[in-house]
Amino acid sequence: MSLSRFAAIAVAAVVVLAGAGHAPAVADEKGHVQKKAEVVASQTSLAQAIAAAEQQTGGRAATIKLRQRDGAYLYRVKTVTNDRTVAVIVDAKTGKVVRTREPGVMTRFVRFFDNDDKEDFDRLAASPTTLVAAIAAAEQQTGGKAIEAELEDEHDTARFEIEVAKDNAVQKVVVDPTTGKVLDVGKAKRRGHDR
Repeated sequence: MSLSRFAAIAVAAVVVLAGAGHAPAVADEKGHVQKKAEVVASQTSLAQAIAAAEQQTGGRAATIKLRQRDGAYLYRVKTVTNDRTVAVIVDAKTGKVVRTREPGVMTRFVRFFDNDDKEDFDRLAASPTTLVAAIAAAEQQTGGKAIEAELEDEHDTARFEIEVAKDNAVQKVVVDPTTGKVLDVGKAKRRGHDR
């Protein structure tokens, strides 16, 4: 067999294998989204996890994400106050706080100069709409279940972005923190498999 013929066969095999691997990845992503939606619907809701985190820290929730770790689903809720940020881990099955984690010394040193946490708190304090209310608006608008939510700052404008799962698809819903009204609904861009 000539070298060029071997190279052509090798390239064709790579293309076929790459294409064959793509379909299961898409199916796996849909299954993963569906599993997250089932967990959120049947166990502790995002609103319940946020309430537990806010009660634990006395802060306001800025983000909530659902993750699977060692077979268990956990919510990671970032709460902020005027002087600190705390990551609160809530068990999705029981709704109980598993642990809290404050930033380490180096992170606090960097944040002293960065002010992102203070800006998050200022935006949340100025917002009459809570993350829980933004989630409720997104779910009502789409008829789906929220799987993640966060306060975002785009072009110096604060907004809540909520990912909502429905029918094995994920939509990104943007909610105005001042009015609590839905501004936009679109297809969510998936940045990673565990998202």
